[in-house]
Amino acid sequence: MAQGSQPRTKGFWAILDAVGSLDAMVLPWIIVGLVLIAAELFLPELVAGSVGLAALLAGLLAYLGLPIWVQFSAWIGMSIVFVILSRRLVPHGSAQLEESREARAVTAIPAGERGRVSYLGSTWNAKCSIPTLEIQPGQDLYVVERQGNTLIVMPAKMLNS
Repeated sequence: MAQGSQPRTKGFWAILDAVGSLDAMVLPWIIVGLVLIAAELFLPELVAGSVGLAALLAGLLAYLGLPIWVQFSAWIGMSIVFVILSRRLVPHGSAQLEESREARAVTAIPAGERGRVSYLGSTWNAKCSIPTLEIQPGQDLYVVERQGNTLIVMPAKMLNS
């Protein structure tokens, strides 16, 4: 190795070195935050998005140059607060969920898995009440139960026959 040259780092840490020492933790916080927020589309209970939002705010603390222990402490604290606050967004025993039982499949709902349905003007995670049955997009559905923010549905044609 030539005199005065420093060893080159490879991979992920090389990217962080390029960002600079002050901002070394900003990029990982942003990536983790965005991945968790995107994962919320596929996961029930409004937890991943809340933790992802807290990660983005921890990235802001990293950008401001606060120590790593402050970033992690703030991330954990904000995650807890955001999860508790997000619980208030999901109606529990609300009469609004009882107004209508009709929904429509927005995406396919594979057998035993989750998909998305349109219900009362917004989209929800949904599973079919019959684990072996697949639901096609656009199919009319009937909501039979709610588990957290996941609706349990069945095809309306099964009820009409």
